[in-house]
Amino acid sequence: MSSAAVAATVAAVSATAAVVGTVASIIYQGRQFRDQRELLQHQAELFGLQAEDLREATTQRRLQQALGVRLDNWVSRLVPKISGDSPPVTGFFRRADEAALISSVRVCNEGNRPIRDVQVRFASANARWVRLDDGTTMLRAPLRGLGPSRSGWFDSGYLEAYADSVTLRFTDVDGNNWQTDMTGDISALKIRDW
Repeated sequence: MSSAAVAATVAAVSATAAVVGTVASIIYQGRQFRDQRELLQHQAELFGLQAEDLREATTQRRLQQALGVRLDNWVSRLVPKISGDSPPVTGFFRRADEAALISSVRVCNEGNRPIRDVQVRFASANARWVRLDDGTTMLRAPLRGLGPSRSGWFDSGYLEAYADSVTLRFTDVDGNNWQTDMTGDISALKIRDW
């Protein structure tokens, strides 16, 4: 055999070995990519489950916070007229201009986070004012905020003296809107309309 033939044979064998090595490398890399894809799919599923668990835990935390806000101590009482208020209701039960029967309810925030935009509605009418804690501070409703472990009194206006139901709406610090009533039934509201 001539040296040219040996060189050609060596070149052919080398080229064949290179092709075989390249094909084997492609097959091996293909298997690695398939295994990596399966691993990434499993990780994506795991991350999806973790994200779902986090959403559920967040929802439960928000609901627990909202359940810590409640209506308490609904009473009706005769109160003196405050300067500048509307006149007392007249009709079947006439009262003096100096006093009126109003309904009051206490809002308790027993949660560990503040709430804001607190609004009480007596018989579907807006509350006229709120008395905080001992009744000495007067603010217009809706109340801007109520801190943790705080309470505030909401009084109906004179014209809503005969309230037969009361509803509380508020926004938590995460921007979620809630509504509850005296029975404690709580529901999330999609939009804030108060």
